[in-house]
Amino acid sequence: MTHSQTQTGLARLHAAMATRVEHNEMPGMVTLVAQGEDVRVDAIGVNAFGSTEPMRRETPFRVASLTKPILATATMMLVEDGTLRLDHPVDQWLPELAQRRVLRNVDGPLEDTVAAHRPITLEDVLTVRIGFGPLIQPPFDPPFPIVNAATALRLVLGPPDPRTPRDPDEWIKRFGTLPLMYQPGERWQYNVGSLVLGVLLARAAGQPLPDLFRSRIFEPLGMHLTGFWLPAEVARQLPPYYMTSFETGQVAGGGPLLGGRGWGFGMGVATEPEAEWPVPGRYGWSGGYGTVWFNDPHRGIIALAMTQVSDFLWNGGLAEFEKLVAGV
Repeated sequence: MTHSQTQTGLARLHAAMATRVEHNEMPGMVTLVAQGEDVRVDAIGVNAFGSTEPMRRETPFRVASLTKPILATATMMLVEDGTLRLDHPVDQWLPELAQRRVLRNVDGPLEDTVAAHRPITLEDVLTVRIGFGPLIQPPFDPPFPIVNAATALRLVLGPPDPRTPRDPDEWIKRFGTLPLMYQPGERWQYNVGSLVLGVLLARAAGQPLPDLFRSRIFEPLGMHLTGFWLPAEVARQLPPYYMTSFETGQVAGGGPLLGGRGWGFGMGVATEPEAEWPVPGRYGWSGGYGTVWFNDPHRGIIALAMTQVSDFLWNGGLAEFEKLVAGV
């Protein structure tokens, strides 16, 4: 693609995202599109509705589930080190999950179980196929005994807030008292595998997960302000978080969580050609607060969109962003 075509594509992207800001879908956002050494950052709008504080490249954001690719990166580093193996059971690091029992029926009593066909492996955990997770198909998290039991233990298996009051060891101990919903490797269930993986990595590395992230990923990459918490002076710069209220019934409906894509190690993968992306293989993920990242290895494109408005993921903003990045 020529330089002028790239400029035209970036101009279209800016115009489309700026229009969404002008229409008050969000107060502002920051986008990044990189191809090789050419990195373009676009800060649009303001920090909050009613504010005059502009969005900046340096504005901090809550990335939510964009932590999952970071978690996967740290996991593969330990695999490369020989500390972990993808095909090995997790029992060595998580004895709380050894000798699993599995519900005979997901809506049945907690005591009606069978033995797991096999142990949970690291690959199961990475691909969130451990046999446990929020029931995200309608009706969402129905009042089955297993759902109620997990809620009573205050494990917080879905949304990031409110956070669980349990420390990692207590969390995995309590989680280990529950039977699995399904056999290991049988089906994809979002999120809980990532929570389990965080405990496993800390034990395998012999250090708390924030320290592992900082020493192996953030510091080498110069990501000095990325982590599970921020200094107070930086935290004060966080944009407010917005989401259309479910009570109003005005939330735009999403499609399936994966949107027709597959799931690799800690992130979604485009497995089929698409109109704007004819070569499969694009990978990345989104955070529930309205953050997006993906890479296209075929074209060498890296793209980020950072907002703090969940609706961006469901109201067509994400789809438009991906489509317009393809034209850069």
